[in-house]
Amino acid sequence: MKRGLGFTLIELLIVVAIIAILAAIAVPNFLEAQTRSKVSRVKSDMRTLATGIEAYTVDYTRMPIGNVEAKTQYKAWGIPTGPDQYRLLRLAAWSKLTTPVAYLTSLPDDPFGVYKKVTAGLRSNYGYFTVYNVGANAKMATAWNYGYRWGIESPGPSLTITGNDSLIPGVLSGTNDSGGPGGYIYDPTNGTISRGLIARTNKGVYDRPLN
Repeated sequence: MKRGLGFTLIELLIVVAIIAILAAIAVPNFLEAQTRSKVSRVKSDMRTLATGIEAYTVDYTRMPIGNVEAKTQYKAWGIPTGPDQYRLLRLAAWSKLTTPVAYLTSLPDDPFGVYKKVTAGLRSNYGYFTVYNVGANAKMATAWNYGYRWGIESPGPSLTITGNDSLIPGVLSGTNDSGGPGGYIYDPTNGTISRGLIARTNKGVYDRPLN
């Protein structure tokens, strides 16, 4: 009897198995490439934002107000204290770079900006703060003495920022005892998706904890 032109069940199962194996190899690599692309974008955005901050500082002899300062000073303006507070504080802080003088034409969204401090599904600007009021906070004073004046942060691929690894201000003062001196800074050698901030300060890229 001549065999038909169709595939046998065994042949179909072999083809499906091969496709599944190829997908198992390809999908993780695709996700890794997406993460690496987002990290590169974050670093590029931070360079652009840093240029705007420095231009503003030259004109006004101080940095734009940071969201830590904004939390205090804008409280009387009726900014909500609910889940969207951090997003709105960031917008208030960064708005100084777009109006009335356009040091930046637009504010970039942090691709890793949806995390627990922001209502699920909402985009978030990069975290930004200034080191100020030196006499009122020992950690701020230490960060100031190290030469830090402002910082930009992204939660990174882990999508997590806690008080233990935030730049504000424990990491920059080197006094954070969670995860070693300086807290957690993103390092892709620990795994493309690993805990740690992506950060930049007035001194450049912040890529290692203080000793």
